[in-house]
Amino acid sequence: MKYNTDWDWLKRVAEHSPKSFATKIRKRNTALLHALDRMWTTRKKNYHQTFKGRVGCPHCNRFCDECLWTQHHGFGYYVRYQSACVNAKFNSESLCTIPCLDYNPRDEEVHMYWNTSIKDYQRTRRFLKAHIEWANKPWWGTKHQK
Repeated sequence: MKYNTDWDWLKRVAEHSPKSFATKIRKRNTALLHALDRMWTTRKKNYHQTFKGRVGCPHCNRFCDECLWTQHHGFGYYVRYQSACVNAKFNSESLCTIPCLDYNPRDEEVHMYWNTSIKDYQRTRRFLKAHIEWANKPWWGTKHQK
């Protein structure tokens, strides 16, 4: 199955972001992917597991209307209380459609209930893997102005 990823948009965001953002995004999502896989293999009935990291989203240090995600979206606006970043497609999944994952400016979290479906696990896994792939692209910082 071919999954949809917003590579044109993601390329524009990466180009205008500092190269150090890629390192943070790779570190964050690699840790989340490992935690997700560990939770899936060790889940127990009536049990909720959470992994909380402390990397956060490097793009979230501004207001949504000033964020690189919104600036390079192509529409020049954001939905109130929802930045353009949550709508970006990574392997056909966006942050607003993933039930097991939360990103914040200063931390991130992956969580799983004992009854989390294999479909939700696989969707979250695909999203994280595409995020890591994006962080490995050579585009980062090529048009960044300090």
